Amino acid sequence: MNKILKLKVFYEHLGFHVYKRSEYDEQGNPYPLVYMKLDINGNDLLNQY
Repeated sequence: MNKILKLKVFYEHLGFHVYKRSEYDEQGNPYPLVYMKLDINGNDLLNQY
């Protein structure tokens, strides 16, 4: 879990923010996932197009 926290802080520093969390992966295995989006100047770049 410490690796996840370090990566989260790293990507937040680059402008990403968490928009969803899950305790399980897509196959139902107990692997926590953190979904992040890039947000620059208040613009959500993934939902722009």
